[in-house]
This record gives sequence, C-alpha cells and structure tokens, in this order.
Amino acid sequence: MLFPTAGKAKIGKNFSWPIGAEVISSALADVPQAAFIRIEFHEPEQHYSPETRPRS
Repeated sequence: MLFPTAGKAKIGKNFSWPIGAEVISSALADVPQAAFIRIEFHEPEQHYSPETRPRS
C-alpha cells in the first residue's frame, strides 16, 4: 500500500530527498493508523546558530 502524498516541494539542485514515499509506506504499512496516513514533503528549513541568525 502506497500512502497518498499531499505534495512535494521543489528543492534546490544541491539537495535531494533522503527517502521517498515508497520507503515510508513500506515501513509504516502495518501500524493501526495506516489508513489515516498522508505524506507531505516540505523544503528544508533554514537552521541558524545564534551567531548567524538574521537580525530583524
């Protein structure tokens, strides 16, 4: 069973998605909540250290 995907954000050419819906679906296929699972892929978040955080 392949879980439905709600979207997959476009990411830069220097990034890649580490795993796909097939791997996630396979790993979670037997959980009781499987009928309710939907997968969403979002672009990576920017993580800043306190020293490099942009000032507002």
